[in-house]
Amino acid sequence: MKTDVQKEAKPDELGLYARIDALVTTVALAMGIDHRSIRSVIHYNMPNSLETYIQEVGRAGRNGDKAHCHLFLTEDDYYFQRARAFTDYFLDREVVSSVVRLVLGTKEDLKRIQSGEIDKDVWASIKIPQIKSKFSLTDTELLNIFKHLKEYFNEKKIEWQYSEKLDTRGMVKELKPTKLAHFTQNKLIKIIKSKSQNVKKSYCFDIIEVANIVKLNPFLMVERLKDLGLKLKFSFITDHPAFLWTSPRAAREANFKQCFDVNDITEWLIKRNARKIRMNTARVDALYMVLRDQAKKSITKFQDDDLVADKNTKMEKYIKLYFSYGPIDMIKKMKADGIKTDMTLEVFNSRDCHEF
Repeated sequence: MKTDVQKEAKPDELGLYARIDALVTTVALAMGIDHRSIRSVIHYNMPNSLETYIQEVGRAGRNGDKAHCHLFLTEDDYYFQRARAFTDYFLDREVVSSVVRLVLGTKEDLKRIQSGEIDKDVWASIKIPQIKSKFSLTDTELLNIFKHLKEYFNEKKIEWQYSEKLDTRGMVKELKPTKLAHFTQNKLIKIIKSKSQNVKKSYCFDIIEVANIVKLNPFLMVERLKDLGLKLKFSFITDHPAFLWTSPRAAREANFKQCFDVNDITEWLIKRNARKIRMNTARVDALYMVLRDQAKKSITKFQDDDLVADKNTKMEKYIKLYFSYGPIDMIKKMKADGIKTDMTLEVFNSRDCHEF
């Protein structure tokens, strides 16, 4: 039997780390390790950026003593990470166009927007399973499109909101202790009853539909119903998670035709996403150039302490440039200084945006 002290003791207090010579983990697990006794970190694969690499090697030497970090560097890892930089963020033009049409709504909705008839947020939604079936997108990919779309609307001074996930189906159920007098007279409950069928004193309703009727933010309405449920003693549960967004509302001085042209918006989104891919591939290129250059110098000059110190000073300069001005400027500086690898690393230019 373990004592209460042993049950509550932390692994370090029980001497667990003192008995471990080496620990093989995934990156996710290793990033959760924070212990002063770690003396070395060995990477089996190359990470996808200098930021990630620094975070991972930072597991070692946390007590201020000298630590050693090793990495098995191969061209295959470089190709893999660079391919991921493309595939993880690549967006198909037709899919992006379809999402834009979904957000803008029907032609009738667009006319109402352009006429200024819509002066309140009108919410719409798409359920999580429909994202895959309708657009062949993951949740993350749709969220990526929404983030770019938000940037576009901000530039055009258009009011637009979106949200990741909210349950869109609600059910209110009367209970024995429910305060029926107040429950039946509540305005929000009356609207919910009018939009649902009474099945054994349970009322199932569409949260977005009711929120638009009462002109409330769906999140705020859900919170009000939760508070009301505690106060009036009724049950309120939700399900069917979905992505939410509002109908865009332009400022009166905006050019409506230009702001809400599907092709123009799609083109803008594709170009913005291409810039993101460009930056991610540049991060992979920058890390590979740093590691490759370090590997070559370590093989030929590791016995000369002065040369190693000089090498580290130069690398600090490049790394500072990376975090001050970005990976593209760092790559250009390294190439200008004559640092080359066995591979030709090309940085995107503005014309690459049209290739997507």
